[in-house]
Amino acid sequence: MRIALFIFTLSLTTATLAVASPLDRVNRETALCMRKIYSAEELAARPLQTVRSIAMQLFEQPDQKDHTVYLNLQIELTDGVHDAFMLCDRTNPGLRCAVECDGGGADVVKIGKDEHRLQFVNRGFMVSGGCGGAEEEGDIWLAATPGGDDAFELETATVCP
Repeated sequence: MRIALFIFTLSLTTATLAVASPLDRVNRETALCMRKIYSAEELAARPLQTVRSIAMQLFEQPDQKDHTVYLNLQIELTDGVHDAFMLCDRTNPGLRCAVECDGGGADVVKIGKDEHRLQFVNRGFMVSGGCGGAEEEGDIWLAATPGGDDAFELETATVCP
């Protein structure tokens, strides 16, 4: 009996020590907003990076039967602001997201034990345009350039894109 009580107490203690991911807060009632605005110094340190700011909103539809996560993305590049949309599946340790008709996508993962930051890992995706078959004028593909536009650390924000 004492052993069972000890194991039960230990499991409760371990559960309370687990660090929640910001992704755990995404559900049918709650959206999650994340953002990063790069300073001139940060951009100078990463000359291959074309993203000046990035903001994302993660949410589930209230009436959906599965737990697909939707991702709205707003990206400021050197030529202006662009919006992208992805559908995401929950994976371990985060989300695997894809642009519907054009392929490409990203992963969203937690950063260590931080409860307020996530990493957006670019796998290459269509930021603007697409869905027209052949490459069209105005299409913008955000390549996952190592040391450039490959990964972005975002912090929780109160305003969603």
